[in-house]
Amino acid sequence: MGCDIHLHVEEYYDNSWHLVSNNKAPISYYWEEGDKEDTYHNKHDWDPGRNYLLFNILAGVRSYDDSTSIMKEPVGLPEDCSKELMDEYRGWGGDAHTPSFFTLEELLSFQDLTFPKTMIVDMKGFMEYKKGSVPGNWRYYDFYFSEKLISHKEMEERLNLINFADDKEYYTKINISYPYKEVSKHFWNSIIPEMQKLQDNPKNVRIVFWFDN
Repeated sequence: MGCDIHLHVEEYYDNSWHLVSNNKAPISYYWEEGDKEDTYHNKHDWDPGRNYLLFNILAGVRSYDDSTSIMKEPVGLPEDCSKELMDEYRGWGGDAHTPSFFTLEELLSFQDLTFPKTMIVDMKGFMEYKKGSVPGNWRYYDFYFSEKLISHKEMEERLNLINFADDKEYYTKINISYPYKEVSKHFWNSIIPEMQKLQDNPKNVRIVFWFDN
């Protein structure tokens, strides 16, 4: 069963937190050219999309290995959140789980940091890794790939064989320093900048979220 995040943005003014309208959010992660406002998804939305690695670093949800570093252990729904947000959360009943929040200040403090990450990459990904780049396409370690894993030395040999003819897929395991901001381009490059437009003080803007399965 899939897992989804319910992410909202609040800002602080007049001595209380207020829910920020979707109208101030970036173009929805799910929006496609030609869609209309009466479709399932709004044109503007704070939803970062179903990204399990993002869920993992935000709250440890959907962790498939032990190599990902959570930014902050879940702390629950903020007691001073807006009434609209509290009503929305309660409306999910027992389906809502792992609520938490981050101020914009906290998020910005993480965006340029890295965490250790284990990846399974194919030959192209290994070449990117050798050049010092973050592989664009990688996989979690699982049984399916364990039977196709080869060592770095064997992968190097295949890279050096110009006329190597083999229709099999080969993978190898790498350990890299993975930038938090690479986890979800939409989250870091679309949602965060729109949050920064709300107020000059990043302590007065925050995301509040929970999940459902």
